[in-house]
Amino acid sequence: MGAIADNIAKVRLYVDEPAVNTKFTNAILTGFIRSAWAEIMRDINSVADNKIRARYDITIVADQHEHALPPSIGEFLSFEKYNDDGLLVSEVIPRHPLNPVGPGLIIEGPMLYLDPTWNEGETMRITYVPNGDVPPHDSTAGILLVGTSSGTTLTGVTTMTVAAAPTTGDLDGRLNAYAGYVLRILTQDGDWTENGANTEAIVQERVITAYDNTTRKVTFAPTLDPLPGWSADTPPTLDDANTSYEILPLHFNLCEEILALLISRKIAAAIADRSRMQTLNLEYQNALRAVRLTVAQMEQRAGSRFIRSVRGRRSR
Repeated sequence: MGAIADNIAKVRLYVDEPAVNTKFTNAILTGFIRSAWAEIMRDINSVADNKIRARYDITIVADQHEHALPPSIGEFLSFEKYNDDGLLVSEVIPRHPLNPVGPGLIIEGPMLYLDPTWNEGETMRITYVPNGDVPPHDSTAGILLVGTSSGTTLTGVTTMTVAAAPTTGDLDGRLNAYAGYVLRILTQDGDWTENGANTEAIVQERVITAYDNTTRKVTFAPTLDPLPGWSADTPPTLDDANTSYEILPLHFNLCEEILALLISRKIAAAIADRSRMQTLNLEYQNALRAVRLTVAQMEQRAGSRFIRSVRGRRSR
C-alpha cells in the first residue's frame, strides 16, 4: 500500500467511515491532503529554528527581470551560486526596496523579480521552505522511465513521465510544480530486477529537481539502482508496466500520522461531531509536538551532548 492510500485508510479509521456506502470518496479525502498539508507546514515551521527546507536550481537569463518559480516556494531563505566542485561562490542578499541601485531581488508569489537585471546568465540555487501548495498523487497504471542504453547495459535512469490521469489525486499542470517533492517508485507485484529474479517489492525515493508541465516529465537524481525489471537484451528494456509511483511532499512519511489526524479533525468539524473533533485535536497536538522535536534534530551538524557531566552538578 502506498503512502497516500495508507493515509486515506487511517482517516477512514479515525472518523469511523464505513467500508461501504462511504460519505467521503478517495477524491474528496485526497483534496483534504493538499489544504491540510499546507496547514501542517505552517504549524511546524512557524516556531522552528530549523525549518523543513528544499532547494531549487534556477537559470537566470541575462537582461530579464521576471523568472518563474516553483509554486511550492513559501519562505525564501537564500539565493546562492556554487561552482562545479559544489563550493559556495557567492550569495545574493536582498536590499531595501527603496535602495537607489534597486532591491536586487523580490519574490512576487510564483515569480522572482530581479532589479537591476543581470548582464550574464547564471545558474543559482534557491533554498526555501515549502508551502505545501501542490496536490500529491499516485498512479498504478504503469510509468515511463527513460535511461541510457549501451549494448545490453542500461544506466542513467533519471527521468520519468508521470501519468496524464493519476489513480488518486490530481496532476499539477504548473511549471516545475513538483520540484523539491519526492518521487516514490515501487512495484506492484515484485519483479524488480532482471528476469524477475527478485520477487520482493523494492521502494526507491528520489527528490525531483525539475518538472516539465508540457511533457509531464520529472527529472530526479541520482539514478535508480537497482533498475525495475530491466532485461539484458539489445537494446535493454525496462518493465515499466509492473511499477507504480507516488509524488509526495518532502517528509510526507514523517508527518503522515499528524496529516491523518488533521484531516479527520476537519471532517469531524464538518459533520458537527464535536466530541470526536476534540479528541482528534488533542491527538493532533500530541503528534505535532513529537514531529517538531524530530524535525528540530534532523539537520544538526553535530550530535547532541549533555550540558553537565553529572546530574545536578555544573561542569567545570
